Amino acid sequence: MAMVRPCSPFWRRTAVIHDLIIPFTPTDVPYRIICGEIDGIIHYAMRRVPQPWFDQILCHGNVEGNATPLINGEYVEITPEQLAQFTKQHTNFGNRPIMLLMCWVGKHADGFAQKFANLMQVPVLAPPCEIDTDLFQCNPKWERFRIFWPQVAEAD
Repeated sequence: MAMVRPCSPFWRRTAVIHDLIIPFTPTDVPYRIICGEIDGIIHYAMRRVPQPWFDQILCHGNVEGNATPLINGEYVEITPEQLAQFTKQHTNFGNRPIMLLMCWVGKHADGFAQKFANLMQVPVLAPPCEIDTDLFQCNPKWERFRIFWPQVAEAD
């Protein structure tokens, strides 16, 4: 099994988003980035070879359905707007579908993943549950990642 490692020149970079300093780590795979500090779970997930047909963002999520990157040793809830700004600042993502490898962020039909898809204007694949980091699938196994299609904002 191939190990996907962080790119050493970019290790421990940070992004300032709405006065929040978010660490980010590009990997040696051009279509994967880590949002937040790398802990044991993220490090373990990085071992998985990514699927090349999606851009991927690895981060933690909480049971409420929000992204919660590890920042200064604490899980900090961020908004879809903050993740979109982070993504636009530090990647060239935006032309291909994005897979959010974050537990629970696809839980709500009009929640985090849908708002992020609308902001990025690309389809987003996200889990409605906890992710099994061995297989990158939902846990429980009967759940499936959900696709969120970008909605065009109506003109006022």
